[in-house]
Amino acid sequence: MTEIGSWRARATDGIEQQVAREEAIHLAKSVAAAETRPRQSKAQLADLSEQLAPGLQAQPGWGPVTTGIILTDRPGLRLNDY
Repeated sequence: MTEIGSWRARATDGIEQQVAREEAIHLAKSVAAAETRPRQSKAQLADLSEQLAPGLQAQPGWGPVTTGIILTDRPGLRLNDY
């Protein structure tokens, strides 16, 4: 993805190649951004969960997502309502 994202237009490209290259670059950059965002969100959730319930994530099986669900659970709300 990184290699495709760094492609540049060439003077010898026809219109079809130009459009295909631009689309490939756009898609490669979109994929790279889409891969980064979930990691950032999980890190933010881990930080917030640690602030609200220090040490809870240290328990076996308690990661940031599980801790976040527990901390935001409300009476009468089922897990599949999320």
